[in-house]
Amino acid sequence: MNEPAPTVIRRATDQTVLPPDLKKYEMSAVFKHGLKIHFRPIQPQDEALLKELFYSHSEQTIMHRYLAHIRYLSQAQVKKFVALDYRNDFALVGLVPQEGRERMICVGRYFRDPSGSAAEIAITVHDDFQHHEIGTFLVRALVTIAREHGITAFTATVLADNQAMMHVFHKVADKMEAKLDSGVYYVRFELAEKV
Repeated sequence: MNEPAPTVIRRATDQTVLPPDLKKYEMSAVFKHGLKIHFRPIQPQDEALLKELFYSHSEQTIMHRYLAHIRYLSQAQVKKFVALDYRNDFALVGLVPQEGRERMICVGRYFRDPSGSAAEIAITVHDDFQHHEIGTFLVRALVTIAREHGITAFTATVLADNQAMMHVFHKVADKMEAKLDSGVYYVRFELAEKV
């Protein structure tokens, strides 16, 4: 599934150089219909790309990701999403070339619970790229990264109608706990050594 990074034309202002210790998390993959996506850790310079992704989502995608009808991201929220410590908080973004620049089409992230070794995972894939197995790829990649940082389990909060996300978790997790309460699944699964 992995292959060399696709050739992407970038404007000089769009270029992001990862620190050496994060370079190892760069990867590319090919999905349905030959869709090539380059993945890398999110960077503080990605604010504009992240906002562009958020404001291009459908209402359903926003509801599935944030469990609320959010219409606006504050500058503080955007900064929080792009400035991470890459250990307790980590985000992997997927990029495709579009009109001579990069377009962010997905984000997979986790936030560690300060009280233990579990982390909450959240995945967002743009509507135009859903049903390509991108979510599954992101969860598997984040499992591997999280294990390196001592995280032993993922938790998630998933709306009951988001069967696509539940399907992804069922595919990746060896054993998953899911409790349904008031239309919301509360999910937990241990991170397997190989996914």
